[in-house]
Order: sequence, then structure tokens, then C-alpha cells
Amino acid sequence: MVSGSVEEEFTRSPNVVILKAQSIEKIEGEPQRLVNYDGIKQTTLTVEKVFKGNLKVGQKLTFAQGGGADCVWTFTQESVGREYLFYLGSGPSDKKPRAMLSPRQVVS
Repeated sequence: MVSGSVEEEFTRSPNVVILKAQSIEKIEGEPQRLVNYDGIKQTTLTVEKVFKGNLKVGQKLTFAQGGGADCVWTFTQESVGREYLFYLGSGPSDKKPRAMLSPRQVVS
């Protein structure tokens, strides 16, 4: 999917939020090169601000780790504590949410 302008992405996305990375979970027991990027399984983020959608401030979301080539956002240990602007789809309810659009890091 090709990203559009800020206005196009805002219109297209059901949820537009600032999320703060709180923690990462690494996969134990497997060589890191055989599992997700940097051995990270998932990242937990909290909603800091809602611009659009039905997410609530303080709500926790857990995102599956991307691998770069799959167009899913990839987190690192350095992501913890950083805030990101996400344009999120509604996503399937039976799987962990995946950040399909590249978030923009919020600059203070």
C-alpha cells in the first residue's frame, strides 16, 4: 500500500493516535537470527492522545513485531519511552494489532 498525504491517511484510517512504547517482549530460547527482528516478539504501547477513533487514553495495545519487508513496523529496545503517531486500521480482532503504516516519531 502506498502512503498518501497526511489528510488522505487521516481520512482513510479509522484510528489516529499517539502511542508511547512501554515495553518489549523478546523471544527466549531461539537464535535471534531465526526469529523476529532483534529477537523481539511484541511491543506494548499506551495511548497518549486520540485524534480520531474509539481508542481511549491510557489503553494498552500490544503489537506483533514486524520484519521490515512485510510492511509492519519494527520496534527496537531503543523504542521504549518514545512516542509515535500511528494511523491505524481496525485490524482483525483475533490477532495482535499490527502497525501497517509507518508511524512518525513525535518530536517534543
